[in-house]
Amino acid sequence: GWLPIIYFSRVVSIPEYFERRFNSQVRRWATALILIYLIGYVGVNLFTMGKALNILLGWPIFWSAVMVATISAVYVTAGGQTSVIMTDLFQGVMLLATGGVILWMGADYLGGVGDLWENLPRGHRTAFPSFNEDPAFNGVGVFWQDAMANTAVFYFLNQGIMMRFMAARSVDEGRKAALFVPLVLMPVAACVVASGGWVGKALENAGVLPGDMDPAQVFFIAAEFLCNTPGVFGLVMAALTAALMSTVDTLITAIAAVVVNDIYQPYIRRDASDAQLLKVARITSVGVTLLGISLVPAFMTFGSIYEAHGAFTAAITPPLVVTLLCAVFWRRFTSTAALATLSGGIFAVMISIAFPVVIT
Repeated sequence: GWLPIIYFSRVVSIPEYFERRFNSQVRRWATALILIYLIGYVGVNLFTMGKALNILLGWPIFWSAVMVATISAVYVTAGGQTSVIMTDLFQGVMLLATGGVILWMGADYLGGVGDLWENLPRGHRTAFPSFNEDPAFNGVGVFWQDAMANTAVFYFLNQGIMMRFMAARSVDEGRKAALFVPLVLMPVAACVVASGGWVGKALENAGVLPGDMDPAQVFFIAAEFLCNTPGVFGLVMAALTAALMSTVDTLITAIAAVVVNDIYQPYIRRDASDAQLLKVARITSVGVTLLGISLVPAFMTFGSIYEAHGAFTAAITPPLVVTLLCAVFWRRFTSTAALATLSGGIFAVMISIAFPVVIT
């Protein structure tokens, strides 16, 4: 339903839709919130990369993030969206393949898929183990934060994701891709991403691996144990690193697109040439990379990658999601209401952060 609206309106950025539907003031609010979301997401992903390289190589988290950010910024700035799409395709295939290999090798080591399953504790076979028992991983909170708000923002308002569907040859092709993602790619990806945890827990339960492993390092320990040779282990780690970089490069390109189409061209230089717009996009890519790096120390204060990701995105996404859904499904949702939802929503979130007792 969302794809034809975006496709036939011929908008080039998500905030532009808000001006078509409402007015320029709502577009400015949407632009600001989407940029905050995307820039913060860059910081979270650089933190993730830094933590992965810290476990792998012992490098400091911050300087590992700096190195990854530099590499990403170089090829994004030089190659633009084409370089992002092609590297993401290659990196995605690498991640799916290596995650599948880890799962297969774990099952093979234990004697088959049935043995892998039997060695998994009961709590690791279910979708919501210890539902709502762990305050750091509250099931209801995770549902509203990730299943609802984050999913809606990621697939409806994330410029980096929507650019792929908007670039399709037709709405029909875009819809096929939109169906393929949840029906085929997501189930496969879920198994691939979970493979290290499943295999690690099964090997631990079988007495092969120690029972006191740091959860953050289980994937690395299980992969190193199963791969046997440094070359194969290196390939698996390269795939993991590449997959994380593919998210960073997508976000950098998306932010550059929003800055060019929703700030520079409408408000600074309406008659800008393509060469000038490209220059602004490249400058933005470098600036965003530096901003993302500066956020890494803040995310390092959280207990885990998931906590950092959840705390940040949950503070930005709800007003955007509510405004979008009301805009699409409710004809009588006015510009004044949209403005109140965006500004009032962020104000409510800020109040809840300053005074957590309102949530309690």
